[in-house]
Amino acid sequence: MYDLPSLRRTASRTSNNVELMNREPPKKRSPSPVPSV
Repeated sequence: MYDLPSLRRTASRTSNNVELMNREPPKKRSPSPVPSV
């Protein structure tokens, strides 16, 4: 079983990263590889 707080933290961190990636223009995002696949 996973820790709920830990899982929640990871989930919110992932959604935050996705939001930031979506907000950033593709030109800026393209050169640097995305850490999470």
